[in-house]
Amino acid sequence: MTNIRICELSVNFGGLAAINKMSLEIESGDRHAIIGPNGAGKTTLLKSINGQLSDIKGTVFLGKQEIQSRTKLGLGCTFQHNNLFSDLTVIENIYIALQNRLGIANHLSPKQSILTSMVSESHQLLDTFGLSMVKSQVTDTLSYGQQRVLDLAIAIAMNPKALLLDEPTAGMSVLETTNMIQIIEKLPDTVTLVLVEHDMNVVFEIAKHITVLHNGKIIGQGTPAEIRNNSIVREYYLGNKK
Repeated sequence: MTNIRICELSVNFGGLAAINKMSLEIESGDRHAIIGPNGAGKTTLLKSINGQLSDIKGTVFLGKQEIQSRTKLGLGCTFQHNNLFSDLTVIENIYIALQNRLGIANHLSPKQSILTSMVSESHQLLDTFGLSMVKSQVTDTLSYGQQRVLDLAIAIAMNPKALLLDEPTAGMSVLETTNMIQIIEKLPDTVTLVLVEHDMNVVFEIAKHITVLHNGKIIGQGTPAEIRNNSIVREYYLGNKK
């Protein structure tokens, strides 16, 4: 079953074609990586899927619905600059996400049963993402890696059908990268994952399928093994011209 479908997508910035008549289908539950050199159109593609860019040609669907409002349709995302409330604690950030999902953010007196469920779910998320020990810390005091993990936890708290990750391990230490890989691998199979990442070790560890972009066009698609053996991809991106 196709979860994300991109049809004849074009995105132009001035006279530059960032995405050029691209079509792509990503199956439900897939772990799909988007790779390519700088300027290939990777982040532009994520922003187009996300509904963040309005001036585009073509269509993007999540399931059978054209994407217009990502949250209502069930799209989650994390980009290179997180959207955390830096002056609140870790668990308060989780609470805010859950309140928005449950529709009680503006309720002065939500039902006790809803609050109890929210608190229970927040602690489960903290355990899953390894943040229980820092739940009472102000977010701004966390390490960079912990902030990226919290950003991912918040995205999952919104119960997305699909999750877009833009460079989730960028700027991380080796240990933080390993931790992030392990967390991503534990994400529910019901969530379709679309990942943009420069670190090929991360890509080949996580992805089931890979799409390679160059100058806004797809130059290769397949499994990690197929991409490794694709002569065009080796020439343009992996640096091997054999």
